[in-house]
Amino acid sequence: MDRERVMAEIAAHREEKTWEFTIEYRMHHKNGAYIWVLSRGIAVRNDDGIAIRIAGSQTDITEGKVPTH
Repeated sequence: MDRERVMAEIAAHREEKTWEFTIEYRMHHKNGAYIWVLSRGIAVRNDDGIAIRIAGSQTDITEGKVPTH
């Protein structure tokens, strides 16, 4: 569910449909729980304009999210 949405947002950013990659999603923690993550970044492009990586950050925002069941 979240994985497909994240991959679609990354693809849109790589294709220059968005100026910045920004998304909130759940990540499965090794303890079995889910945490909420805010990912933000900007594509780094080569001289031909091709995205070669995304520079950015990931922040745990679980504490500020309302629990869902």
